[in-house]
Amino acid sequence: MIGGWYCLGDYDVILIADVPNIESMAAIAVAIAAGGAIKSSHTTALMTGAEIVAALVQRGIREDRARKLLLDLPDDQPILDQIEWADAEIARKQRSSDPVVNPPGFYIYLVRANYPVPADFETSRKRRAREESKRKDVESRAKEAQRELDLYEKRERYEAFLVDQTDAQLKNLSPASTERLLNAHKKRIKEESPQYQWSDATLRDFAVRRLRSEIAAELNLPSFEEYTQQSSDRLF
Repeated sequence: MIGGWYCLGDYDVILIADVPNIESMAAIAVAIAAGGAIKSSHTTALMTGAEIVAALVQRGIREDRARKLLLDLPDDQPILDQIEWADAEIARKQRSSDPVVNPPGFYIYLVRANYPVPADFETSRKRRAREESKRKDVESRAKEAQRELDLYEKRERYEAFLVDQTDAQLKNLSPASTERLLNAHKKRIKEESPQYQWSDATLRDFAVRRLRSEIAAELNLPSFEEYTQQSSDRLF
């Protein structure tokens, strides 16, 4: 890690890290996002002056001229994007009747003029941004699915807790008393939802749930939210 700074704008913090490749930075970004403390992030690959010079030299520009060219350019100029577009344009024109006869001069012209890259051209930077956005979307959906699964499992544990707590009370009731209470709940359920045709098994299961909830209220058992909070507190 080279450093970190607080800033104004779309993001609160800027971090600069020196890593060997894009894959390493992606692993760091995933690890940071997994902590859950970050709402959104964006990763930008930086090019050093030496890398830009090397890219220009590879395209036939003398090193001294490439270095001089960089001295006069603004820091935020998307030089790599311009070089990539120039590569594609030279390759396209090479197949036409009007090829670029001086590719090094073409690169110099585009960079010196700060030629705007066409919006429909996908640069490496734009592709990485699109892939990162897709990755974040997948991660977001995975996290949402995990949250739903966690909630479902918590409700299952709460239901098991209610069964355990109310079973002892039910065992203290005589079979006749239990049936009388269940029949009362069945009657109320039918009155509340006359539009439904309940099967005997479904109606009885619903009535048992109602009876358990009634006993839980009498025993002053915690609600689902209270039970979840108490379970969470016990973990710490």
